[in-house]
Amino acid sequence: MKKFFAVAALILGIFVAQISQTEAFYDPYENDANFACAFTGHGGSMYLDLNSVDVQEYDPPHYQIAGRFVFQPSNNASVIESYIEMHFNYRTKESSMRTNGGQWEYLGRVSPDGTFARGVANALFRAAYRMNFYN
Repeated sequence: MKKFFAVAALILGIFVAQISQTEAFYDPYENDANFACAFTGHGGSMYLDLNSVDVQEYDPPHYQIAGRFVFQPSNNASVIESYIEMHFNYRTKESSMRTNGGQWEYLGRVSPDGTFARGVANALFRAAYRMNFYN
């Protein structure tokens, strides 16, 4: 009987440890319908706040869209918020992003940042027009 309780306590301890470990990596934006995942990497995940999407220019094939993004680090550090504006040329599949200094940074057809810029561009364009900008 003593052995039974010892094994039961061990199993319960392992179960609690697993739950604690799972909770440590909880991402509050993952299942929130107001946020769309822009990209996920080793450092965390970035989400677009769908309520913040602002179509600033609609002159096909030129579009300018802005939105508020939140970055949830995988180590549960503080969330980082960013307001990002992008300009799109749908005909040439070229894009630009406004920098913190207010200047436009040309990203081109295949952005140098790859995952980040493509994810942000697709998230903004998809939120505004229900389709990805990049394939």
